[in-house]
Amino acid sequence: MGRQEDELVAFLRLWTSKEAVGKALGLGLGEAGLRREMPLGGGAVESVPGLVVTHVPWPGAVLTVAAPTSRVEVSRRSPTLDPSCARG
Repeated sequence: MGRQEDELVAFLRLWTSKEAVGKALGLGLGEAGLRREMPLGGGAVESVPGLVVTHVPWPGAVLTVAAPTSRVEVSRRSPTLDPSCARG
């Protein structure tokens, strides 16, 4: 990866971390969500005790999950071209 691509991935990890935490809290990016500090490599969110963020490797995408520390289980499944939720 080149420097610009590394910087873009770092920015997207930070942004998706903020989005994931905001969604986990039910606040979105409101309530100072943009100013909330995030662990850049994933891990515990200091400003929200009991919440962790995890970066999930996915080809061509930046994916971050926020979940309570009590039990975190992330499963990676490949998306399909015809997911059942899209067939309405």
